[in-house]
Amino acid sequence: MELITKAGGVPVLAHPLLYKMSDTNLENMMVKLRQKGLKAVEVYYSTHSNSDTQHIMAMANRVGLFIQVAAIFMVLQSLK
Repeated sequence: MELITKAGGVPVLAHPLLYKMSDTNLENMMVKLRQKGLKAVEVYYSTHSNSDTQHIMAMANRVGLFIQVAAIFMVLQSLK
């Protein structure tokens, strides 16, 4: 994460539900990664239901992380 930040980027945890972790383990991981420089969590993802999105958004808020949209997909789509 330090390398990403030094390069001018923002460290984001991508598609967290795909890790198939329990809520407790996922939230604990977010806390630990935030302490190491994580800034945001991707909450909008193509396979997420509205309920999934709200769930990850609430978790990000509890942990103190910003909310990120799947920006990489949007950039790739704009290059076509």
